[in-house]
Amino acid sequence: MNGDLYFRYPILDFSYWRRLARRVGRNIFEIVLSVSAIVMLFSDVPDLILIGAVLFAYTIYSFGRRIFQSKPSNKFKGGNLADFTTKKSKKIILVAYDRSAFLGGSFLLHLTRELVELPIVIRVLKGLDVSRDEFVSKLEFYISDETNVKETNIWRQAKIEELMIAALVAQSDEKKPIQPFHLFLALPETQNERVQRLFNLFGLNPAKLEKAARYHNIINS
Repeated sequence: MNGDLYFRYPILDFSYWRRLARRVGRNIFEIVLSVSAIVMLFSDVPDLILIGAVLFAYTIYSFGRRIFQSKPSNKFKGGNLADFTTKKSKKIILVAYDRSAFLGGSFLLHLTRELVELPIVIRVLKGLDVSRDEFVSKLEFYISDETNVKETNIWRQAKIEELMIAALVAQSDEKKPIQPFHLFLALPETQNERVQRLFNLFGLNPAKLEKAARYHNIINS
């Protein structure tokens, strides 16, 4: 199945500043468009009212379209896993991606640092009698020890693809859109020496993590 899977998220090809400029530019454009539409709707000129109605309808359509496109497919069809990944997972990936680019060090270590802040990860670690403070302390030591490591964008994207495939394959039941906790469960399966060492140090093998996750889901259902 792995041969049919890949992860292609074009926004990762842009620099942080280019992504920021796109986001800010889009927000400014939408604000100006919305304000203009509202002003025209309350105008006394019939033609302006009509134009305002069209602009307002376009704004609503554009907003709804973006929300719809941000939702992953609920049915796995193979191919690009970006289409089967939740918006929150993508956001966390982008944050870790930028931290790795700016601060240096392994993308996967920075991703682990972001994921360990999730409430479900905190609860699972606690359920496994793993001290989160000790886990974070060791993790941050690894990150600080790798500040001179500069991964290329190609390398980071290859690691993301490896992680996403592992996050999907690890789902033994019906495949669900890849959520942040799926990423955490898949981290020990990645080919990163320090990530593997970190999880092994605290006895967090994939089977143990999955069992804890299933227990968590049962008691919170």
